[in-house]
Order: sequence, then C-alpha cells, then structure tokens
Amino acid sequence: MLIIFDIDGTLAIRDHRRGLKDQGADIYLAASMQDQPNMALVSLLNTLRAAGHTVQIWTGRNERHRALSAAWLERQGIPAALLCRMRPDSDDADAPGAMPDSDLKQGWLMALPVRPDLAIDDKPEVCSMFIAHGVYALLNAGLNLIPKILK
Repeated sequence: MLIIFDIDGTLAIRDHRRGLKDQGADIYLAASMQDQPNMALVSLLNTLRAAGHTVQIWTGRNERHRALSAAWLERQGIPAALLCRMRPDSDDADAPGAMPDSDLKQGWLMALPVRPDLAIDDKPEVCSMFIAHGVYALLNAGLNLIPKILK
C-alpha cells in the first residue's frame, strides 16, 4: 500500500505558532522546530512502514524549507527521505494567488503512475480532493477544527 501523510496539522501539532502566520512563511516555519509530534500519527506512520507499506510525505511548505522540514522529521524518528513532495518556491505559499493545497496535491496525485491507498491530512478540502479521485482519506481534525466541521 501507498500512504500519504501531510506535515503541518497532521504529523506536527502547530497550535503554538498560529499567531505567527501573518508574519510570513519563513518566521512561521522557523517556529515549526518547536512543534510537538502528533504521536498517534507518527506511531501509525512507523507501524505502516514496519509492516512493509510505502509512506510518502507531501507538504504545502515551500521547497526552500526542505532542510528545516527534514530536520524536524528526523528529530521525530521519521526518515527525511520520506519527504517526497513540496511546493515549488515559484509558488510562494504566502503570496496572494498561491495555489491552494488541494490543487497542489491534486497535481501531484495526477502525476503518480498508481493511486495511493490512503491519504492523511488536516484540511477538509484536501481530503475531499483525494476522495473525489478514489483515494481513501482520513481527516486529522484535531480539537480546533471539530467545531467547524460540526456546524
């Protein structure tokens, strides 16, 4: 099986840096080194790998943040080599008109020779996109998103 994981809001608990979003991606992501791991999903990732499944990490973070992202993953015991897809720097995540994560990940999905079996993400629109393309998706809603979903 091929399983896709997201980083921010999925493998990484980013609640402590929400107030930094308006200061730009560089400041926001520099603070990501202090993110706590979502141990349930980190454990799931490691269990799936140990069972022989293929795991890839796809993130809407810009490519210029690869070293920082890889360092955080390694600190959690996740091989940086699993970080397969990142937003190109030409599509700055902070710029007006940046491609939404759902469109970005849909492009990556369409380029794969095989469909993933499962995707795990914190954004409902990303999960909906995967489902629309025949991929099972798990929404990591977290406590902050649940009230919005229940409306």
